Amino acid sequence: MKRLKVLYFVDTLAAGGIQTLMQQTIAQFDPAEIEVTILTLDQTTDRDMADKFGPDVAIHRLPNPMKTPLDLLRLSQQARRYFKQSADYDVLHAHASSKCVGVLRAAKRAGIPVRIIHAHNTAFFTDSQIKQWLGTAMKPALQRVVTTRFACSNQAGRWLFGTHDFTVIPNAIHLDRLEYAAATRKRVRQAEGLADKTVLGHFGSFSPAKNHHQLLQIFARYHQKHDDAILMLVGSGDLMPQIRTEIQNLGLSDAVRLMGYRTDVADLLQATDVLLLPSLHEGLPVVLLEAQAAGVPCVVSTAVDSVAKISDHYQVVALDADMAVWINRIEQASRMPAASRHQGRWQVQRAGYDVTQAAPDLLARYRELLAH
Repeated sequence: MKRLKVLYFVDTLAAGGIQTLMQQTIAQFDPAEIEVTILTLDQTTDRDMADKFGPDVAIHRLPNPMKTPLDLLRLSQQARRYFKQSADYDVLHAHASSKCVGVLRAAKRAGIPVRIIHAHNTAFFTDSQIKQWLGTAMKPALQRVVTTRFACSNQAGRWLFGTHDFTVIPNAIHLDRLEYAAATRKRVRQAEGLADKTVLGHFGSFSPAKNHHQLLQIFARYHQKHDDAILMLVGSGDLMPQIRTEIQNLGLSDAVRLMGYRTDVADLLQATDVLLLPSLHEGLPVVLLEAQAAGVPCVVSTAVDSVAKISDHYQVVALDADMAVWINRIEQASRMPAASRHQGRWQVQRAGYDVTQAAPDLLARYRELLAH
């Protein structure tokens, strides 16, 4: 059987849901069956970032800072030059962003037979009206340069593809490391100084879509009633300085932990009592799957795609709901007995999100698409 050559395109290699999805999926592939290369705009040469994909994965970088709309034109030129030197890929699997059009168009010109765009979002992740306008204008162009459309959920697919056909591909994850373990929970909570605390967790980039402002307002009200509570913010991003200032202004410096970028998310989920995700918009967040697999009760906004609900311990609250509703849901979630957490891993597996099952299916799908 022919060894496939697959190129993945992603804006950045920084920690996030898409990067976790890629990493865990690629790790399941047999290098004898597939040769994987990653193309990115990320200029970071941090070995930890590159090493997480393994020694068999080559990482190529397009030197583009993407600071102005004009850089999109430069990106198209750079992509054309790249494919003149490397055009022997069977599949280009691009994780959707405004930068994809130029890369996919260059791949089409280079004759790459299977060109996949993979939708993950349900809205633009920017407040810039100009960038939103550009993104909307590029949607029709995107449809003309792809052969196949994937989406993490129906909502994400409809947002990016409109009436065009697409296939939902589950955001599968590695479940074994997420299964609830009381010993791990105890160890991590002691190491992080959380042994006797109620820990509310948020895992995600410091970006507008994650709605950290409302998250802090919710926690401030909850902390007034439960002064033993800690809010653990895991992630990094451009808004972190602004959020740090807001934490100080709310007088919550001792109650909010800014954890930064972490590679031990599975362990931190074990230490978490309730996951909070009051996002303004989301497709299918990988961290929600991970949290439910770890048996963590979740309280999320109605803006999160409903397909994310797997566990019975998953509650949804409208963003404009009274603050008392949020507090009540968090209190309910925090009272969930620890014994119930053991069910999470199996519920997520039964729902089809086990990467050990999904990765071979994806490889077979690549071969099927190439055969046609």
